[in-house]
Amino acid sequence: MKPGQYFVLNFDFSIITTDENLTEANEALIRTLNSSIETFYATYAAYLGENFADLRQKIDSKDPNTNLERCVNSVRRAIENDERLAGIEGIYMLVDEYDAFSNGYLEQFMTGGHKTAWEGTGVVQAFKSFWNTIKSCTARGIRRIFVTGISPLSVSFLGSAFNVTRNLSFDRDLAGLCGLTRSDLTDALKGICTVKEIDYDFQHKSYLESMTMLFNGYHFCMDESVETVFNTETCLFYLQRRLEGKEAQFRQIPDPPNSEVPEPFLRLFAASASAIRDFEEALKHDRKGKYMALKYDQFNPELTLPDLVC
Repeated sequence: MKPGQYFVLNFDFSIITTDENLTEANEALIRTLNSSIETFYATYAAYLGENFADLRQKIDSKDPNTNLERCVNSVRRAIENDERLAGIEGIYMLVDEYDAFSNGYLEQFMTGGHKTAWEGTGVVQAFKSFWNTIKSCTARGIRRIFVTGISPLSVSFLGSAFNVTRNLSFDRDLAGLCGLTRSDLTDALKGICTVKEIDYDFQHKSYLESMTMLFNGYHFCMDESVETVFNTETCLFYLQRRLEGKEAQFRQIPDPPNSEVPEPFLRLFAASASAIRDFEEALKHDRKGKYMALKYDQFNPELTLPDLVC
């Protein structure tokens, strides 16, 4: 390893199976968390001074919080005792689709107004305590945490124990992270278009124009204008169609399934008094009949369940 690097610990909440039985849902959550820690050990056992079998044996099948703490402590001891790891800063944690699991139960949250059907259940306690454990470990070995998801709801509600986040969704430095740039597509087209220069020039321009019209325009910076990006999934689908020679079908491209906001959330949001007010504002016209500009700076970037019913 080189100085300035990290051990990478990845948790993917999108792979957790949702189930109406909350006891089984809790078990699925715990299995997934433990599996991620096991994968971490399989990747870095050689650096931790132990073999994978011994590290795996220490994983408590019912307590992912203790497992995470042990994992962090193992990394800290390894860095302190192994000169080869002198430049390693600690653990970089990646949490993918943090809201995918809990969004599957949004409708169960809303029972009796602001109360939640989940409150006090094992699955909620496991979810909250795990985020709390992550927070406590930031002082002992987890140096960076990068969390991605679709909606800003869960991290401000179920994950409230982890209240040290900073929303970077519209940060200029990350504006190109959620899509492809024009230069990305230009490089890809070099491998797709015909090797003949005259055909390449024509096809490159034709393909790029089509993708610009259909898939470009995503802007992820709130403070200033930056280069817009192309939707990654739809571009890849389009290019695959071109490679297969299915020219007539290239416009029949479905919306990317992984970018959709969960339907339960949309139903709750659409019925919210605050959301209805925003919708009404969006339909207003000025004296010339043009739509009134929305005051985006007044929108709340984070939501809680009470926000949806107030």
